[in-house]
Amino acid sequence: MTDRSIIRIKLERAGFDGLYVPGECACLKEDLAPCGSCDSDDAGWINGCEPGKRYNDPRPGHQGEWAVSSSVTPMTAEDFEAIGA
Repeated sequence: MTDRSIIRIKLERAGFDGLYVPGECACLKEDLAPCGSCDSDDAGWINGCEPGKRYNDPRPGHQGEWAVSSSVTPMTAEDFEAIGA
């Protein structure tokens, strides 16, 4: 079993959709670390990223766009504007 496989299972069991670095990048458990870097960190994740939930961008014209956040409240259009998505 690879590190990525273990992290996918850990994310799924904890109810998370992926990993993210606030304001920088995010990846989903189905495609972990597409940046090519997959260094385990002290928390047991990758590259110092935080686990989070996926939210789809609700703004018109942004279908298919998404972000990962630690918030339990779904992201609003204003939240997506604030992160510059």
